[in-house]
Amino acid sequence: MSSALTSKFGKTRVFLPVIHLPEEGRYGMAAVGTALEAGADGIFLINQGTSTQNIVQNLIPAMRAEFGADLWIGVNPLGTRVEEFIPLSDETPERRIDGVWSDDAGVDAMHEEWFQHSRDAYLTARKETGWTGLYFGGTAFKTQDDIPRHLLPYVAQRAATFMDVVCTSGRGTGVASDVPKVKTMREAIPGVPLALASGVTPENVDGFLPYVEAYLVATGIEREFGVLDPARTKALADKIHGFGD
Repeated sequence: MSSALTSKFGKTRVFLPVIHLPEEGRYGMAAVGTALEAGADGIFLINQGTSTQNIVQNLIPAMRAEFGADLWIGVNPLGTRVEEFIPLSDETPERRIDGVWSDDAGVDAMHEEWFQHSRDAYLTARKETGWTGLYFGGTAFKTQDDIPRHLLPYVAQRAATFMDVVCTSGRGTGVASDVPKVKTMREAIPGVPLALASGVTPENVDGFLPYVEAYLVATGIEREFGVLDPARTKALADKIHGFGD
């Protein structure tokens, strides 16, 4: 599959540990180090306990100073719309935002007006700012209403009209999706990467590997909130990168 994801990372399966940031980012630096030592391709930061401003102005520059200017950093700016967050990025290594992940990208089977608004607002922000990162848009996601199985292809195809990576999940934090769901979505959007953002573990990832290109994982590899377990993180990285299409 040739896509913006494979063009960026040079591989078909990408592992992006999600770093929870409690108490103004405590543990964040150590967690990034654990992720990279295990073989992660980059990281996602999520502002649970800190602020978007702190992430962009302080944590991203500090992490790149410690681990290198080329470190791929994405952000889930909880509570901030994607079109409002993208303008915070610039092309300097210190404040560059390589990816944005939203829990709810506005893709819904029944709300055409909200879908149009979400897509147009994102595309306008991208054009006006010249942002060149990857958008992981939440689709049939845990924060949204359930999408009936027969409508999953339709919803996935709508998402694929403007996202770089269509991102789905199970029904809750740490809850795995079911393989038939991700298989249905994968088959509906050939050529567009699919990401999974909940419930992935070293024990269950094998079932998803034929269908999912990007893995955004926190709970399944954490020792405690914000602290990654080195052995589990490496075990998951090895399985993801060891899969052959």
